[in-house]
Amino acid sequence: GFQRVACGASLCDASGKLVQRPFCKEGCPATDTHVACGHGLCNASGSRVQRHWCTARCPATGSRVACGGGLCPGEDGQYRRRHWCRCDDVRCGGGFCERSHKRRGECMCGDLRCGFNKPRHLIGRMINKAFAPNLTNDQIDVGLGYTAKQLREALLKTSPWDEATTIDKWNRGELQVDHIFPLARFRDRGAFVDANGMPTPLAFEANALWNLQLLEAAVNNEKSDSYTATCAAGLAQRKACFVAARGGT
Repeated sequence: GFQRVACGASLCDASGKLVQRPFCKEGCPATDTHVACGHGLCNASGSRVQRHWCTARCPATGSRVACGGGLCPGEDGQYRRRHWCRCDDVRCGGGFCERSHKRRGECMCGDLRCGFNKPRHLIGRMINKAFAPNLTNDQIDVGLGYTAKQLREALLKTSPWDEATTIDKWNRGELQVDHIFPLARFRDRGAFVDANGMPTPLAFEANALWNLQLLEAAVNNEKSDSYTATCAAGLAQRKACFVAARGGT
């Protein structure tokens, strides 16, 4: 049957921050509870990099995949990440829209795969205002339904530090705004922009106050698009509290 493992067993903090064990560079040995660290890294190119991005093109072995799977050598011999490579290889170019030839995140053609940076632009505009000097309470006219002051207050409440420390860490780039229910999962529900390049209600929902929290940058990058049952239960409770506080709307 299914055997449950302890939470965090695939993460290591030996380097001073949480990283996935395959990409931990500390060389930690295996124990009774977890595998050895570093098996996802290769140093054949002169520095320890993830095998996906290793330019040495090391062949696969019995326990390791071949290196360089995420890179395209190109006709000019210059390695490029396949996602952003524009060559004719069918494995390349997934990051660009065939219709507009723009990066999908910035493309507003209305394709479900495009426009996924729109919510980040919306929340970025609000964040700049929320943490700026001489904060005002002006309503941003993008349909978010809250002011910069309300955003600031809501985000500060998600921080384990006091207000001064939180703002200092924010200004030093140590904190990021995390979408608890990931944007990638919102995209499965529909488009973030309509045919006119305008944000859809889904883009606004993704940036609802109940779906935002402050996380340390390293932790947020580690979280990526993960979303567990525990997260779902906590987010449902959080959303209910926000809705109740606003009178059920």
